Amino acid sequence: MKLPKRRELTVAEYSQIVLLHSQGMSQQNCINNEAFATCDTINLKRFRGKTTARQDRYLERLALRNRFQTPKQLAADLSVEQDVSLCDRTVRRRLAEVNLKRRKARRKLYLSQQQMKHRLLSRIGRRSYGLTNQT
Repeated sequence: MKLPKRRELTVAEYSQIVLLHSQGMSQQNCINNEAFATCDTINLKRFRGKTTARQDRYLERLALRNRFQTPKQLAADLSVEQDVSLCDRTVRRRLAEVNLKRRKARRKLYLSQQQMKHRLLSRIGRRSYGLTNQT
């Protein structure tokens, strides 16, 4: 719900809104307030774009089935199965809504043979240090 524009309000309604805001109420609380219920409010539905909730769930299942697919590949799969064309940005947004975000793979550290040997010896030394009996 949204408050009407100022030119659509009467002076009494506008002064009532100002009073509610000065008392620390947010715009949403002003709309839900019973004192302001007499004013006509405009219902606005959230714009969802091209995909339905069912298509979003299908996209989520596709992404979970193969986590290595790119958004372009997911969009292509969705267009084949559900007959809807999406850009990869839309796919990323839909997946971000269900908390699926891309991750960049960590690179393996390059270690020389000498560094590997040193790391192994230090691990063995730390492990044996805690196990020895000191009498």
